[in-house]
Amino acid sequence: MNYYSLPLALVLAVALGVLVRARADEMAAPAAKCVVCGTELKPGASYLSSGGKAYCGQTCLAQTLPKCVVCGQPVLNGLVGADGKSYYCSAACLQTTYPPCAICGKKNRDGSYIATGDKVYCSPECHRKSCPKCAVCGQPVVKGLTSKDGRKFFCSTQCLETTYDTCTHCGKKTNGGTHFNGDRTRIFCRTCGELTKCFNCGLPDECLSLDDHRPICQACKRTAIMDLAAAQSLLNEVRKTMRDKLAIGTESDIQLALVSNKQLNKTTRWAPQDSPELGRYQYTATTNTIRYTTTGKPDDVKVTIKETHEIQLLYGMSRSKFMEVAAHELAHQWMQIQYPGIQDTKIKEGWAEYTASRVNSLYQFDLQNLRLEGNDNPIYGDGFRMIRSLAETKGKRGLLEFLHASNDAHR
Repeated sequence: MNYYSLPLALVLAVALGVLVRARADEMAAPAAKCVVCGTELKPGASYLSSGGKAYCGQTCLAQTLPKCVVCGQPVLNGLVGADGKSYYCSAACLQTTYPPCAICGKKNRDGSYIATGDKVYCSPECHRKSCPKCAVCGQPVVKGLTSKDGRKFFCSTQCLETTYDTCTHCGKKTNGGTHFNGDRTRIFCRTCGELTKCFNCGLPDECLSLDDHRPICQACKRTAIMDLAAAQSLLNEVRKTMRDKLAIGTESDIQLALVSNKQLNKTTRWAPQDSPELGRYQYTATTNTIRYTTTGKPDDVKVTIKETHEIQLLYGMSRSKFMEVAAHELAHQWMQIQYPGIQDTKIKEGWAEYTASRVNSLYQFDLQNLRLEGNDNPIYGDGFRMIRSLAETKGKRGLLEFLHASNDAHR
């Protein structure tokens, strides 16, 4: 928006010549004729002289003068427009060319105005009436700021700053903060966004440290699962929910171990950028080889005599995160029993992540599902979206047929 004031036309008084009345016998002989009609000026007769030229009368003189662009009258002593080509016989004629105020229709007699775009205003008051209103206080915005999309106006920095997001952590206003884990309901200013990230929820905080040096925020620490009895109780609850609500369950015994980061990831250093595991399912089978003869030739047949299902989970996870990871590992255990031939890691991890998301939904842990949906990992993220798409387009039966076909393909 341009806001300025200047004269509409720079007008100059113009005198087209000094009009002199003289006697013809005082002129030199060659000039004793009217320059317009050629009439000879008689000795002793009076004539008009302008610019050194003689005219027999006002009629001839008028024919040489410029015309007023408004009324058409000859301009002898008048006004000329800023373009140097438009003449006006009087101030009244000039004023008729001034543009009217876009608000009240008034024309300023001195030609001054305020212009914004293609509109003019007679005064600052009228101009303010035409200005957009501040989105916060409602005052006219003469010189101000706009929102990023250009749809909202603000009269001052103070009003603009009231529209900034509030940092979830420190409570201060922030322009251009950071979201984490795909959660658009929480935003962190630049300073808070650089704090240590919690291993459990991935959000920045003044984190505490677990015994194995994993950082944990105070919110997650309040519901952290720290002992095996609590972990076993919660695993049993998730297992029952999956069996009753999702028809995903087995009767096999499962050994649960609550472990440290070093035990699970074989490292003493917590490194989120390396995507360390939060849990692991491990299946082992003890086999025995039996030799017998049915066709006259000895055959060796491996017979499974013992199966072990073990789930390892990190201690210190919050209750909601523990349940999600437990559901993930229980889904692996179910697939091992139902479809042991599936070897494709993308299918296996995609199925586990999809099952975990369904458990999250049952317990209304919807914010945790944002991480699953936004995961760009080609195994976990793409696998999750592949399995979810199959379930949504083919239904439960179609998904199970896909798993059955994938199981047979690897046998």
